[in-house]
Amino acid sequence: MEIIFCQVKNYLYFIIIFCLMAGSLSAKNRKKVPEIKADSCTALLPDSAGIIHHFPMILVGNALSFPDTVSIRLLTLVNDSLLNDTVEPTFGNKKELIDFFVRNIVYPHQLKDLNMEDDLHLLMKIDKDGVLTESEVLHAEIPEMKQEVLRVSKLLPALLLTDKTGRRINSTIHLPISFRILKL
Repeated sequence: MEIIFCQVKNYLYFIIIFCLMAGSLSAKNRKKVPEIKADSCTALLPDSAGIIHHFPMILVGNALSFPDTVSIRLLTLVNDSLLNDTVEPTFGNKKELIDFFVRNIVYPHQLKDLNMEDDLHLLMKIDKDGVLTESEVLHAEIPEMKQEVLRVSKLLPALLLTDKTGRRINSTIHLPISFRILKL
């Protein structure tokens, strides 16, 4: 155990010394850098220091689902005990639903160049057979982002939503989606 501790300690000392040496050699601290003049054999590229890079990101929040009120009324009429056992519908895996949207949504190029960001809320109505019957985007300020979210929602495979007893039900899914630009 002591040998491993000494090796780790020596490794950390090496990293600290290396970082101190590399820091003193950074481009900002170099004093005598020869000036290069452009001619037919050289190409000058600007240094990326001080430049902000923009990376588009699609963030998808936790999917909330709830049974349609018509389904709840029908369950109440059929059997009162079923209503007590009914819980939020579940998909095979919420992560798969979120991953589907993250993989398929494309940040619109013209909006990416303008650093446009927006928060949207997608409501999807799913019938008992798992088919998307209606989708609506709420709180969309930018129409292009709204159209992109609606486009991807139409690609969604069948979602079989069930209650706690395993019965398929009509349901509505609420999915928050954010278009963000990460600036580094």
